[in-house]
Amino acid sequence: GLIIYVSSGCVQKPDVSGVSYQATKHGMVGLAHGTFQEEKENGVRTCVIFPGLTDTPLVLKRPVPTPPEVVAQALQPQDVADACLFVAALPDRAYVPELVLLPAGLS
Repeated sequence: GLIIYVSSGCVQKPDVSGVSYQATKHGMVGLAHGTFQEEKENGVRTCVIFPGLTDTPLVLKRPVPTPPEVVAQALQPQDVADACLFVAALPDRAYVPELVLLPAGLS
């Protein structure tokens, strides 16, 4: 089986998305890697996807507002969904522990 965790690019590069948000996304990484270590003998793989800025309603709730011209260059939710589908389509022999997905215009 495969468990895909959608974390955040703020784990790779801290930003102003909020300390508690960042802490939970860091914790998710430990959960994913720990789950893999405990369950790999049972055929369980995990993947953590780290999407960069994504145009979702959550962006509007950040402690420091994101300028509209920056949000206009953000990933779309479908981009993150497509990354999940890409990982899920790989054969069981393939293990992608982490995948970083960034908006091209903001990288």
